[in-house]
Amino acid sequence: MSNSVSTSRTASGAAERELGQLARFWWFPTIVGVLMVLYSFAILSFSIRTVYAIAIGLGVGLVLSGMAQIGYSRIAPSWRWLILAAGVVDLVLGLAAFAWPGITFLVLVRLVGWVLLLRGLLDVLQSFEAKRLGQENWWVLTTIGTLTIVVAVWATRYPGRSLVLLVLWVGIALLTRGLIWIASGFLLRSHRAD
Repeated sequence: MSNSVSTSRTASGAAERELGQLARFWWFPTIVGVLMVLYSFAILSFSIRTVYAIAIGLGVGLVLSGMAQIGYSRIAPSWRWLILAAGVVDLVLGLAAFAWPGITFLVLVRLVGWVLLLRGLLDVLQSFEAKRLGQENWWVLTTIGTLTIVVAVWATRYPGRSLVLLVLWVGIALLTRGLIWIASGFLLRSHRAD
């Protein structure tokens, strides 16, 4: 019994040290989140009338998200390979949106749906890591991830939605992603060793 208590304290201490090391970089997810929220406001406030403009907007969002995920994978305490993989996927999809801006509406809608599905799954997995590290609000990430998965399934099952709906998907996805990054940054800041 004493051995299991000692092992539990050691594991808890290791998780606390990992969190302390990660907390030094609290500003990184905060800045990325603010940039993504600002970009989402730009997308949600403009009247985008062409698939070309949406493809460029989506490409910018995916490239920003990909760069942020790749950067975060370097400082993440665990799941680095999964975070890196998601970042690389976002980056490749973003570059593809730039390369072929004349992509059809159907393909673009399906792209958004699959990216949202990947993002939602990653959020749920990251919430388990947050719970393991003792973060009290880990369930927020679980909830956002689950809602993102629901929207992703809906988006991939009914691709014939209007252009306005696609703009809303892209804008809201960037907004929620930005809010997640901001919340992560402030959660990390609260664990900083002063």
